[in-house]
Amino acid sequence: MTLVLIDPQLGARITGDVAWRMPDAVAWQAGTLATMVPPVQAAQTLSDLQDSTLDWDGAIGLGFGCGPAASLVRSGRARRAVLIDPAAFQACDTGLELVWSVPMFHPDGPQRPYDKIIQALGADEFRDPPDVVINDIHEAEMWTAPTAPPYRTVRILFPPALEDLSTTGPYSRERYAAYAALAYGTQVTDDPGLWDQVTAICQEAEEARQPYDDALPSQPDESSTRDLNWLSAWTDPDLDITIWLSQDAGFLARPLARRGPDRPLVTQPWRSLAWLTDPQRLVQALTDWSG
Repeated sequence: MTLVLIDPQLGARITGDVAWRMPDAVAWQAGTLATMVPPVQAAQTLSDLQDSTLDWDGAIGLGFGCGPAASLVRSGRARRAVLIDPAAFQACDTGLELVWSVPMFHPDGPQRPYDKIIQALGADEFRDPPDVVINDIHEAEMWTAPTAPPYRTVRILFPPALEDLSTTGPYSRERYAAYAALAYGTQVTDDPGLWDQVTAICQEAEEARQPYDDALPSQPDESSTRDLNWLSAWTDPDLDITIWLSQDAGFLARPLARRGPDRPLVTQPWRSLAWLTDPQRLVQALTDWSG
């Protein structure tokens, strides 16, 4: 059973401990394109996977790696896939994207006017009625608030205007802490040591891509966007694709179940950083899944 573990943002820095404990598993490298935009990193990662001569028994996507993992199954380059905490930005679904973004905004920080956002976008932008989207958002807020660390520890997420910052890097340590919080949600951990580890990993991954190239696009092209749409692949009954949600992303279970009522969807007992804190638990789950 050959498996590929995909995270375009961090690569083996987060998936390596799991891959190294599994025979015939490969932690695919992080994207090397000179950008910090995850969807563009994912498009490059998918291109690299497609250019490779390797086929896989299973593809495991984490976050923005779910788009490439699902695309490998759709193209026949992987037999099956499991998508772990998939990034809604790749799903081409405005309602799901709004719900998914809730943990990026601390419950004690500046509040987003979701009702006004939905009204401004218009009902045609949403798969669900506006009141259903709002209910999903409220559920996400209630789901994430109990584990939110004190606001003072993440207020860096809401700094003054950034006009004076270089667009190419490098940045101060605090800026990478803010980036890590945006990438993984402010509620990921209240453990200072673990948060420092996550910040260091994000800083190392981003500085390897710097200086950033301002000429690169801020979004993948139309073809890549279609290829990276894990939601359309997951809802295809002919494809063997499963979604796993960590406890931190469990609030996505209800909106996802409406979109794929008969598709495999599991809320797992671990937190999203189990890749760093308890890799053996993930190894066992992936071993059971892969057979």
